[in-house]
Amino acid sequence: MIEFRGRCKSKKKRIYSMLANNGEMNTSQILQDYNSRYKRGCTMNELASILGRTKHFIQVGFIEEYVRGDGVRLPARVRLAIWSVKQ
Repeated sequence: MIEFRGRCKSKKKRIYSMLANNGEMNTSQILQDYNSRYKRGCTMNELASILGRTKHFIQVGFIEEYVRGDGVRLPARVRLAIWSVKQ
């Protein structure tokens, strides 16, 4: 197992093991899986910071979806990053 430095070591280890076992996952899948497994969850901002700043995670691509408006709001574009473990 890789030794992590800095803050949130346990979160980094858990996210690393999730990605190593499941393969590529997008940001919302990682967040939902993490928060369903562990009692002390993670926020989207915290997760994005961990994934973006840790050298062991690599951004593979994007998923781009267009969500239809509900009459009040306009249609929106949603971009989710796909993450993987650096080999």
